[in-house]
Amino acid sequence: MNAALIGFGVQGKRILKALNRIPRINTTSLIDSNSEVFKSIKNFRGMHTYESFDKFFQQSSAELVCIATHCPSHAEIAIRSIESGTKYVMVEKPMACSIAECEKMVAIAREHNARLVVNNPRRYHVIYQWLREQILSGIWGDPQCIWMQCRGIGLGCIGTHSFDLPRFLTNREIREVTAWVDNPRGDNPRGAQFTDPGGLVVLNMEGGLKAVVSQIENGSGPRFFEINMNRARIHIDEKLGKIEIVCRNNNESSSSEKRNTYNEVQIPDNLSAIVNMDELLIETIIDLIDRETWNSDEIHGKISIEVLVASYLSNMNNHCPISLDSISNKDKKLYLPIT
Repeated sequence: MNAALIGFGVQGKRILKALNRIPRINTTSLIDSNSEVFKSIKNFRGMHTYESFDKFFQQSSAELVCIATHCPSHAEIAIRSIESGTKYVMVEKPMACSIAECEKMVAIAREHNARLVVNNPRRYHVIYQWLREQILSGIWGDPQCIWMQCRGIGLGCIGTHSFDLPRFLTNREIREVTAWVDNPRGDNPRGAQFTDPGGLVVLNMEGGLKAVVSQIENGSGPRFFEINMNRARIHIDEKLGKIEIVCRNNNESSSSEKRNTYNEVQIPDNLSAIVNMDELLIETIIDLIDRETWNSDEIHGKISIEVLVASYLSNMNNHCPISLDSISNKDKKLYLPIT
């Protein structure tokens, strides 16, 4: 299968490494508007380089296109790829800069019977897949609240990971969003044309579940997740690879006079919370091109942008809850210059 990679920055180089490790894929084309980035490649192995995706589509084609450009070009490139005959498209998150762009991408993909995925790597991480199985089994009761904290830019760039994970882990949908969007802490490191601050977002999910996302632009410390269940607390620190699960004793009397006792849950020896993006990218691409159903399709990417837009709408409306079902066609066109 011939593949083309559009965007050869830090993430693009990571994607190329993943593509080169999948035997059935032959990366034939690299596209980036800055030709200087190609100098870092030691062995082109017959790859062609292009300085614009227009030129690439005029002169070539690919069965698989991976898009690793900044967000404002995602929709245009994905749609152009599909309309040019590409059957498999992976786009980096965030999916697009507006809900309307996402909806158009989904419609074009379905019209042309093409597969479109948004890179949500934690859906392929063994620790999160294992946690999903345990949570859905009910052995720890029902999820009550999820806390997520991460430093850096911003609710669009990094925060969309946090919007997606509670849905994956609990199989529950987000109904309402209440948010406080911060003022930017200076120019975006990817360019002054981008605006993507942090903020605090409360997700009201099915079954009364709440998820709190704290994206702190000038914060410190590694990303962590905490999931509070009826009978257990799950704490995950990705940077340190730590997983701690404590579960309330099943045999404990319900008497209010007795203090709660908890047992530590043993984690399978082969599981770690450390995120290896290279390995997860390989899983994402294989899932896209080989499996009958895939784990990170375009609908998940679209929902994360709906949550992002609802966050901005809530912030603009005195932090009132915004129902995802109530977002108007006008607001679906709200354009956020995220990266």
